[in-house]
Amino acid sequence: MRNISQKPILVIGALVIFGFCIVLVKFYGGYWYDLYRSPWAYSKNPTEKLLIGTWQGDFTDPDGVKKHLIIKIVEPTTEDERWERAFTFKKHRRSSHKNYPNLFDGFANVKSKLGLEEYSISGHVENNDYHQFVVKFSPVDEKKRVLPNFTLFESTQSAWQDDKMDVMLKFSYHKADGSSFWSSSIPKYSAQIKCQLQRETPPNK
Repeated sequence: MRNISQKPILVIGALVIFGFCIVLVKFYGGYWYDLYRSPWAYSKNPTEKLLIGTWQGDFTDPDGVKKHLIIKIVEPTTEDERWERAFTFKKHRRSSHKNYPNLFDGFANVKSKLGLEEYSISGHVENNDYHQFVVKFSPVDEKKRVLPNFTLFESTQSAWQDDKMDVMLKFSYHKADGSSFWSSSIPKYSAQIKCQLQRETPPNK
């Protein structure tokens, strides 16, 4: 009778161990896969320079206004998201782009005498060179645009290496009433401004 009563406990224990093994395989399998397909975002070497992180630098917009740009590029999948997906089988925020491992997103702020501009960013690194990338800027809240102003639109000629990043900024001009304006006869409305950013290093490093 004792052996019979112990069988359910052994079965339950085996199932728990099996389930835990599945969780570990999903977590570390996903991590190693990301190491392979997104080397610009993940590395086994904790000191290796990656694209993810915070970058900042100064530029002067087409109207001659001096501005300070901060860009934060986040991990495509964080460790917490990876654990959540391993335990719950829940799709993470990049699930709709699972076939595009070179995508990234994040946030950007522009500070100047005009005020604070807040953007969400999205972009991708080039397949043939993970140090070349494209980034697009979208206002976090259209109602809080700083107007009138040359607001960030995109950068299609961007590159990073170690602790330096160069972005060629393109702009959209919005008048005080929020409407956009562009004129081919006035050079500043087609201007592209180069901005060099430096990696922001945490205080403890």
